[in-house]
Amino acid sequence: MLAITWPQGLQFIHWVHTLGCRAGVLRRQASCVSLKYINMLLMDQEQIIAKIVSAFKEEPRNKIIISCGDLCLYASEELGRELSAESLAKAVATFEEGEATEADESIVDAATSLCHQVSKRCWGECLDVDEDEWSEVDISTEWSDYDSETASDLFVTVYQD
Repeated sequence: MLAITWPQGLQFIHWVHTLGCRAGVLRRQASCVSLKYINMLLMDQEQIIAKIVSAFKEEPRNKIIISCGDLCLYASEELGRELSAESLAKAVATFEEGEATEADESIVDAATSLCHQVSKRCWGECLDVDEDEWSEVDISTEWSDYDSETASDLFVTVYQD
C-alpha cells in the first residue's frame, strides 16, 4: 500500500483546503475533493481490484478498461514505491517501441499484474473462495493514450483471448 499516514493525510487536506480557499473555492468543496483524494491514496490492491470487478459485473462486456489512476495505485504497491502517471506512460511508451529498460519492464509488469488479477475475477472460475484463488485467464492488453500530452489520460483495455 502507498505509504501515507493519517497525520500526513490531514496535513494534505489542510493544504488543499487552504489552497482552495485562497483560490476562492468554497471550503466544503475543497475538503470533499481532498478527502476523496486521500481515500484514493489509501486504497489497497484488493480494494482497487474489487472496485474494477464490481463495475465490470454491473455492466459485463468483452473488455475491461482500467484507468491510469488505478494502474498507478496498484503498481505503486507492487513496486514498493510511488509510481507517477508520467513514469508509467514513459515505461509503456518505451515498452511499446521495443526499447524498454529493465526498470521500464518492471513498471509495465507491475501495472499488468492488475490486468491479470481483474481478468481472473471477471472471466475466470473461483477455485477456492477462502484462499481467493482463481483460474488463469488468457488475456491481451492494449495500451492507449500513453503518448498523450497528459500522462494521466493513459488507460489499458484488457481482452479475453
